[in-house]
Amino acid sequence: THTDGVDDIDISVDANGDADIQISGDNLVIQNDTDGTTGVQIFDADGGTPIINVDTINERVGIGTNAPATALEVEGIITSDRTFQAGVQLAVGFGDFTVTFDTAFDAAPTVVVTATETVSDEHPIVNIFNVNANGFTFHVHNHAGAVFGNQVSVHWIAMARTQ
Repeated sequence: THTDGVDDIDISVDANGDADIQISGDNLVIQNDTDGTTGVQIFDADGGTPIINVDTINERVGIGTNAPATALEVEGIITSDRTFQAGVQLAVGFGDFTVTFDTAFDAAPTVVVTATETVSDEHPIVNIFNVNANGFTFHVHNHAGAVFGNQVSVHWIAMARTQ
């Protein structure tokens, strides 16, 4: 259906196609009558793996994959106006440990860490300091009453805006 002057378009497909597409002003609405793991797909000319796949059952979006396993899964390289680096460092014992980034940032990034003691699954305290463009230092210590083994797995992510 198209209404001149109002810019409303309704496209309905049935005979078990069960699709409903509505364009009204600045809004585009695509709604399936039945959810599916391939609820909405956009393909390129060769029709292979979809460029975008929307799994409406599990509420997941895949870019470059037709079976996203998480809320957003991207198959390929992601470009952003921020630079990310992430890693895991095993700290043996307590004390200060240094992480050197694979590639230096233009300036000191924001660093976030989480730590788990590998034997007891406790969470020791980690303090971050000396953050600079090349890396950072962290200090691992236990909190009052905690009994840890001697290996702490420290997961970290560093992020900075690119120039």
